[in-house]
Amino acid sequence: MPKNPFSITANPLCLARTGQVLSAFSKIEYAIETSQGLSVICGDYGLGKSVLCRALYTEYVSRDDVKATIIPTPDFPTIFSMLQWICDEFELPRKKGKQSQQTVLEDYLVANHEAGKKTLLFIDEAHLLEGKKRPLTGKAFEFIRSLLNYSTEEEFLLSIVLAGQLPLKTSLESEDNAALFSRIATIHYLSSMTLEESRELIQSRCDYYKINLPFTPDQIEIMFRISKGNPRALLKMTGFAYKLHLKGITNLNRDELRQVASEVAVKLDDDETEIANGAAA
Repeated sequence: MPKNPFSITANPLCLARTGQVLSAFSKIEYAIETSQGLSVICGDYGLGKSVLCRALYTEYVSRDDVKATIIPTPDFPTIFSMLQWICDEFELPRKKGKQSQQTVLEDYLVANHEAGKKTLLFIDEAHLLEGKKRPLTGKAFEFIRSLLNYSTEEEFLLSIVLAGQLPLKTSLESEDNAALFSRIATIHYLSSMTLEESRELIQSRCDYYKINLPFTPDQIEIMFRISKGNPRALLKMTGFAYKLHLKGITNLNRDELRQVASEVAVKLDDDETEIANGAAA
C-alpha cells in the first residue's frame, strides 16, 4: 500500500494522459521527431508542467537512438557554467574557454546526427532563466538561440524543450527575444483541467497504485470545483481525503471537503459555481 497515491511530486509514471496532455505530447513529439528545434510548455503553477516535461524526457532517454538530458532548475551563475553543465551531462571533456567548449558540443551534435541519433535538451523551470536579479539576465535566451544555430540545411542538430510558468511566456514574447520566439516550432499553454480530466487524473492514480476509487462522483466534483481544476490543488485535497478514507471517514460533504482544502493550503473561494465542466480553455 503506497503512503500516498495522490502525492504531488512530479512522478512521470503517474501522468494522467488527459486530452490536453496528449495534445502537448503530440506537438512536442512532432518537433522532436522532425528535428524542428525549439518547443515550449507554458502554464501557471500547479498545472503539471514539470511532470509533463519529465514524462517526455523519460520517454526519450530510454531510446537507443536518442541522447537526452534534463536541467531540473536552470540555476547557473554564468552562461559558460550552463554550457559546461550540458557538456558534463553528455560526458564531454571540459574546456577552459567558452568558444572551445562550444566547439566540443557542436562536434558531439554533428557526430550524433551522422550516427542517426537525436540530441535533446529539456529545461524545466525555464522561467528562471532570466529575471531582474539573476546573473543570466539578457543572456540566457540568447544562449538558447545560439544553440539552435547548430543545424544542417534541413534540420536542427539539437532539440530543446522549455517548460516554465507564465513569466516564461512574457519573456519569450518580449521584443528583446523576438528572434528566439520566431524559432519556436510548437508551443503548448497548459490550462486548468475540466471535470472529466479531473476524474481521469484521480482514476489514473488509483489504477497505477492498484487501489479502488475512494471517492464518490459528487465528492470528486466538489473537490474539482474547490480546486478550480488545478492538478496540484486537486491532488493535495485527494491525498488528505484519502487519509481520512483509510480511517473510515468516507462520507465527506462539501463543508468537510472545504475544511480538507484549508488543511492542505488550498485557497478557498466562496463562489465555486463558476467552475464548470468546460473550465479548461
